[in-house]
Amino acid sequence: MRLFVALEIPSAVRENLAALLESLRVVSPQTRWVRPQNLHVTLKFMGEVPGTKLAATCSALAGVRSDQPVTLDFRGLGFFPTKNVLAFSGPASMLRRI
Repeated sequence: MRLFVALEIPSAVRENLAALLESLRVVSPQTRWVRPQNLHVTLKFMGEVPGTKLAATCSALAGVRSDQPVTLDFRGLGFFPTKNVLAFSGPASMLRRI
């Protein structure tokens, strides 16, 4: 199974992104658009992981917490060319601090 580590998006941000995506559908109707409930910020794509390692992976990540809010500043947007999926980009230096 394909696994990734991600942050959830606050509902107000999700609603704003959903409105943006709706307006972009007209520009690129051939794009495979993500449903708003599936929007997230990927921190690490882990790729294919055997199902037998799922429990250990979840256990290892369960203890990862932050007492402080995480603020990310996204600039621009684009598409993954091979997948034709919308992607937002932000400064990598911000993700290194997490």
